[in-house]
Order: sequence, then structure tokens, then C-alpha cells
Amino acid sequence: MNLKNFFMLLCCAGLTIIACKKDEDQPAPVACFVIEHEVVNAGETAHFTSCATDAHHFEWNFGDAATSPDVIPTHIYNTAGTYSVAQHVFNADMSKSDMTTDTIIVN
Repeated sequence: MNLKNFFMLLCCAGLTIIACKKDEDQPAPVACFVIEHEVVNAGETAHFTSCATDAHHFEWNFGDAATSPDVIPTHIYNTAGTYSVAQHVFNADMSKSDMTTDTIIVN
């Protein structure tokens, strides 16, 4: 085997090892968020702040069929009621996730 072919084989082996890193190497995200005001009036803007760790992708569900991919979303509820807000977070390669919920009351 000549030196050029050996070098190519060595590079391919190294790339394969890097590409096959174990899933455990990526930390699992932990979902966490705070609602600025847990009681708001219909038509007011509700503010949500993420305190999630190791999260790279976000999916919010505001309990009224509205969603958002934002890290720090806002939402306007037009109808009074009690809504369950869910935050679903994912790690960088979307292989691990976590979810948490909280309640907001709209007068």
C-alpha cells in the first residue's frame, strides 16, 4: 500500500469514528420555563422565558392550538380560560428531548 492510499484510509477511519460518536456524548436537554404573569387579561400579551439547559430546538404549545419555535416566545390569548402551556425541547441532533408544562389563567 502506498503512502497516499494509507493516508486516505487513515482519514476515512478517523471520520468514521467521529461520525459514530455515541449518543451518550450529547447531554440530554432539560425543559424549564417561567411565565411572567400567570394571570393575564384576554387580549394582553403573555411572556414566557425559557430556562431550559442543553436545548437547541424548542416547540411551544400554548394550549389554544397556537405554537412557536422561539426560545423566548410571547402569545396573545383572545378567550378567557385556563390554558396548559407546554415546552418541548430537543438536543442538537434531535435525539433526546424533555417536556414540561405550566398553567396560565386568562380573564
